[in-house]
Formats: sequence, structure tokens, C-alpha cells
Amino acid sequence: MPLFSSDWPEMPLEEPTDTTFTEYFFKSVTRYADLVALIDPDRRESVTFDELRCRTGLVIRALSEIGVRKGHNIGTFVGNSIEYLVFFLAANQIGAILVPLNPAYKLQEFEHYFTQAKADWILTENEYASKVRESQKLMDRISSLIVLPCRDDALLLKSFTNTKYLEDEPHPNPNTKNFIWQDSYTMSTDPAVIFFSSGTTGPPKGVVLSQRALCAHIAIANHFRASSNLDDGDFVTLTNKDTVYGCLPFFHAGGLLTVFVMLAQGAKVMINRRFDEDVFIQNIDEYQVTVLNLVPPLLEFLAQSPKADPTLLTSLKYIYVGAAKVRPDLEDIISQKFPNVEQVLQLYGSTEAGVLVFMMPRKLKFDLLSPKVGSCGIPLPGVEPRILPSPSLETSSHFRFGELLLKTATMMTSYIDGGNNAAESPFDKDGFLHTGDIVRLDSDGFFYIAGRTKELIKVRGWQVSPYELEEALKKRFASILDIAVIGIPDEKLDEQPSAVIVLAPGRMLSGGEVEMYIEDNFVSYKHLKGGVQFVDSLPRTPSGKLDRPAILAMLTTESSTESEAETESEVKL
Repeated sequence: MPLFSSDWPEMPLEEPTDTTFTEYFFKSVTRYADLVALIDPDRRESVTFDELRCRTGLVIRALSEIGVRKGHNIGTFVGNSIEYLVFFLAANQIGAILVPLNPAYKLQEFEHYFTQAKADWILTENEYASKVRESQKLMDRISSLIVLPCRDDALLLKSFTNTKYLEDEPHPNPNTKNFIWQDSYTMSTDPAVIFFSSGTTGPPKGVVLSQRALCAHIAIANHFRASSNLDDGDFVTLTNKDTVYGCLPFFHAGGLLTVFVMLAQGAKVMINRRFDEDVFIQNIDEYQVTVLNLVPPLLEFLAQSPKADPTLLTSLKYIYVGAAKVRPDLEDIISQKFPNVEQVLQLYGSTEAGVLVFMMPRKLKFDLLSPKVGSCGIPLPGVEPRILPSPSLETSSHFRFGELLLKTATMMTSYIDGGNNAAESPFDKDGFLHTGDIVRLDSDGFFYIAGRTKELIKVRGWQVSPYELEEALKKRFASILDIAVIGIPDEKLDEQPSAVIVLAPGRMLSGGEVEMYIEDNFVSYKHLKGGVQFVDSLPRTPSGKLDRPAILAMLTTESSTESEAETESEVKL
């Protein structure tokens, strides 16, 4: 079967060899030493690049003293903070492997994943320490529980039984210009971090990223910076005049790694500990934020909420959106509501392939082309995409359609358990990663996410993209606030497409209207034979994606309950 390749010229990426991510990051930001790197609006604290390097050195020393070594796995169970970024850099320089988890996880969840990752240490903070201590299994396994303080940075480790507290201690500031860290003898192929994927199409898997893969993210930022003075540079580049504010948690690859990509361009990054609508808007105004890193639900908030007052957000220039597909009309709404926003930049990435794979280029690069509504952009440096077509998917002379295969500099090494033998490997014989994402590639080389191979609905041998129907219905009916089209198992048809709809407040819509629209505008196998259901809300993952397995379970549970009730009534009769 032929493989389609992108027509966009491949951009080479200069990558470092045999260095830690921490070393490469600080080498890339040397010119910004005295400029502000991080801002914590909750604590009214700011840290320069030089101070960040100094604090990292102190924590390296402290971790080394308690016995953290290269190859040790450190589970992290913390919220967003400057302290955590410092800890990440310090542990990485030693050669330890970080395993970030969502601190909202319950005992059974974090115990399972930390055990699976073979955690030697666990980093947490006072807020979550008691929860971690509930797991006797983990406390028996690990060397120590390391606890961040609720105050300033972690500088000294004090041991109390099986817990080591990172506390403050007065200390002389070392001469950071000449501060030399110990060599961790780390190779570029050594593992650096294990992120657990979101698990939207199955149980979360531990994704291993090497030092090289992390460094490649900074290399992309360096490429942006190097081309910023060129008139024909493809991508938006940030400067030290930009202040970036994001919402993703640092246990998420997209939340943690994009922080360093922004910092590598010299931008100031604000720490968002917990999302609060009012505080979010207030901070944008007070700190004159120029760049936002968002997920689609927050873009929806900016577009629809009266709290997002345009007169308070005049500093905004760019909005990056990733982690999930963006509703096509949202860009127009944002442009009209916030005329100062120069561009909404959609991104595509994944834990396995790297958080920066495709990105929309600067407007001037495609203003004269056909409209690119809904596109996630073009390949970034170091990205080689292919498309694996399928005979059961529709195609056209104007676009290519199929599963996205990728070979990237930021790509994972492997999964920690399973999925690595030839039969189960996510890589093909040429080393390309099967992403499981269905994409459309237009004649200008722009990519569009069309769905997931495991989310495609199979009807009589045909494959139906739920995204296509969802977008069409949202565009046709303004009363639809949220929607998911899923496949209901069916013995005769494989699956029956069904629409699950959340209506906007005060709006009305009938299932018959929805079904009729699809029947009038789409081929028969795309008709909503599974019916239309109206619900109050749809479950989503922490990154804002529709949790389709949960939605299907919700519907099948309701259907089963109704069937049992009917059977019970029949018995009584």
C-alpha cells in the first residue's frame, strides 16, 4: 500500500549529542541570565534565568547527598510550581528519571503507576504527602518520600524516618557564572522522563522519553530563534518581551515541556497553580500577558464568557491551542472579540511523538492560500510525516486521508511495559511511529486532525469519522453547546453512529431534526442509526479531550438499566 509524504519541505534540526537536557537548556538561555524567567503570581515571586540555574545547582547538591543517582526513578506527585521546575532540572542533571503523575489520582491509581514505573523515590508536597503515605506498598518500596515545602525553593534535605523534607536554609549564593556541576556521564540515549499517556483509547501507557528527545524540544525553540530575523521565517517566534501564561499541568508532557520551549526563546513564563476563571483574567491584565497556552475548553471560555472582557485583555497577541481538536468557528469568534490577537495558533503533538509536531505558521505564510480553518499546521523542524491510506476511508483529488505516521527528533524510545516486541510495536519497519490519528493533508501541505483509528465508527465495512459529523452538526445548529458522535455496538452493522448532545442554556432542539439533517447531507452509512441522546454534560479528560469510552459506557449503562426495568415490568405483568 503506498504511503503519502508531506509536500512541505523537511526542515533539518541541529541536535546536541551526549548532554543532559538541563545542560543544553541552560546553554541555550545563557544570553538571558539577568532577565526574568518565571513568575509565580500567587506568591508574587519572580526568578531570573541566573537564579534558576543557581537554585538548580543547590538542589543537585542536596539530592546527591541523600543518595539520588543516575538511573533512579523518581515519581512526582505535585502541582505546578517553580520548585517543581527546579527539581526537574536538578534530577535530570543527575541522570535520574522523572515519572510525573496527576496528584488528583486516588490511592489505587498512583500506587499502580508508580509500581509499574519502579519508582525508587517519590517527590510530593505537604498537601499530598499524607495521601502517598497511605500506600504501605510504596513506602516499603521507595528509598524515601521527598516533600517540597509550601514556601520558597528547595535547598536542604532533612530526614525524618522515611521522609525527607526539602526546607529552606540560609546559604551563600555561589558564583553562578563559574558554577560547574558534576558530570552525570549521561548519554543522549539515556531515559530522562516517563510520562503516562492520557489513555483515551485504552489504559495509560508509560512513555519513555530520552535525553535526546527532551533536548530536541529546545532545539526546535533554538530554530525559531535563529530564524526570527529572517523575513521568510515560517513560525512565530517569542522574545524576552513576551509573557506566557498557560493552563496545562506539569504532569502532562504538553504542560511541562512547552514551559521550557517558551523559556528557551527568552520569554517569561507565569506559573498557573490552579485554574480559576476570575484569577486567570485578572493575571492576564495585571501582568500584561502576551501569549496564552490553552486547551480547547479554555479557548471556548475566552470566546463565550462575559468574564473574558476584551478591554482587560488588550495585551494578548498570540494564543497557542493544543491537546485536542478546536471547533472551527472559535477562531473567528476570538478574532472578532479580541482584535488585538494577531493569530490563534493550533498545534499538534502527542506524548509518544513529542509535544511539538505540527504548528500553524505565521499568517503571511498562508494568507494567499485557500482558507485553513481547523488546520493544526505544517511539520516543525525534525519532523518527517507519512500518511498510511485506507481503502475504507474517503479520499479526494484535493486531499490525502489516512493514518498519520511520524518520525521525529522528539519521539519516544519505547513503552515501559509491553508494546515493544515486533507484533505489538508502535513503530513500523522503517522506524515510523503509528500515531493512531486519522489526518487529512490538503494540497498546500497543511494537516487536519480527522479522528482516531480506534475512534472511527465501523458501519458495514465503512469507517465513519465522528469528527466530521460533530463539526457539521455544531455548524448547522447553534443550540449545540457540546457533542460527541460515538459507535453503539450492533450485531448486524458492526456499530451504529449515535449523537450525544449538550444543549446551550435556554435552547431547544429535537433528535428528529438532527437525524434529518444527517440523512439529507451524508451518505447512508453515516446516518445516526443509533439515535440522538441529550445529556447535561460530556465527560472529558484532564487535557480537554472527549472521553469517548466513558461516554459509551454511560450510554450502554443507561440502556442496560432501561432494559432491566422493562424486563422487571414484564415479569410483574
